[in-house]
Amino acid sequence: MVDNAGNISTESEKANGKNMFDDEPPKKKTLEWPDLSDYSVVDLDDYLKDLRLEIERVEADRAKKSDYAAVADQFFKGGADD
Repeated sequence: MVDNAGNISTESEKANGKNMFDDEPPKKKTLEWPDLSDYSVVDLDDYLKDLRLEIERVEADRAKKSDYAAVADQFFKGGADD
């Protein structure tokens, strides 16, 4: 896409408020951790349960992306030998 100033950007860049000519590297996402001092034991148990579920979700997504990367590597390695 080209905006009124003539800057070219993709849809994802536009959604992120960036364009392809930004010189700054993307900032690492940071997590905000809750203050645990007000949590009861039951609250802490629930929080741990949620964290474990989130870890499982992240591990599954990481495995899926790793599989995609392995398939892509094989595709490009296989094409280079032909």
